[in-house]
Amino acid sequence: MRSAVWVLAAVVALVAGVATAFEIRGALEREREFRAAPVCASVPLKASGCLWEQDFTVRKAEMHRGKRSAAPEAELLLPSGKSWDVTFRQTDPVVSEMEPDDKVVGLIWHGQVVEVRNADGRRQQTSAGPVGWPEDRFGGALALVSFGLIALVGGL
Repeated sequence: MRSAVWVLAAVVALVAGVATAFEIRGALEREREFRAAPVCASVPLKASGCLWEQDFTVRKAEMHRGKRSAAPEAELLLPSGKSWDVTFRQTDPVVSEMEPDDKVVGLIWHGQVVEVRNADGRRQQTSAGPVGWPEDRFGGALALVSFGLIALVGGL
């Protein structure tokens, strides 16, 4: 029975690892598209592939320290008062220092804030930011496939 559980875990890990590996190419293409994106000539009326810098005021920022499943997040306000909710992969270097009423600049690409810059000029990718995803996917695929192979050999 124990062997069957290990073989099942191995198959699940291998399938997940292969699926994650197939995401690497898409993540690479998205990152290349972002890096090659031109600056918008004017404020885009709808989501577009050009880069637009937008001034925001921080309404609130939550670090969710100590909570494993909760990502750091911030609510940013446009000058018009409309709010944008943004999540981040980690708290540093910008989110950890955000306070209500701070001024930040958001980099918008395809209708999403992909990067936030504070008054000191420090930048931080949001969860929607494409930079770094290929490396994350590669690491995940490598870990899953490695575990899957070891579990398969052990189970068999």
